[in-house]
Amino acid sequence: MSYPFRRILSPVDFDDNSLAALDVAAQIARDNDGRLFLIHAVPMIVPATGMPVYVDIYKGQEEAARKKLKEIADKRVRDVPHQILTHIGEPAGSIPNTAERHAADLIVMATHGRRGFSRILLGSIAEMVLRSATCPVLCVWRGGADNRLVARWMSANPVTVAPGEKLAAVVLRMQQGNFRSAPVIENGRLVG
Repeated sequence: MSYPFRRILSPVDFDDNSLAALDVAAQIARDNDGRLFLIHAVPMIVPATGMPVYVDIYKGQEEAARKKLKEIADKRVRDVPHQILTHIGEPAGSIPNTAERHAADLIVMATHGRRGFSRILLGSIAEMVLRSATCPVLCVWRGGADNRLVARWMSANPVTVAPGEKLAAVVLRMQQGNFRSAPVIENGRLVG
């Protein structure tokens, strides 16, 4: 596990930040005649105690992730020797374990640069990987739009409801639109 880095693990969660990190990892692999390992960890939501874990649901997500990783690899790293890996489980644990299992010299991963409330709410996988990895970790922050602004988190034109609407109709609209909340507006003012 020393320079030059020839076995590089790059976690991909399919957002722009992780693709930027993948580009950096690919360039390091090209520069060092290296091999790239692309990994996507499908997070498993553990149900309440006593409820069964439906692994078949996650298997479908894992296969979809594998296909998406292959498409990305075909576009971005086809000139670099690479291997596609998927894992079902917590990303913060899967990434260092996979790096160790594949004798990675370096992990190149995205960081979202979260601070304050969003970091508390969403956590930092990059920080957890930094703390537990047995090889160097390079965190890439793409920057760009400031995710700390409310505008980056809000819906520009949310579906609204009126206080007098039937709950069943609102629930149906929320299910059809795949959202979990709606502002209640009365006379142009937010009331709930």
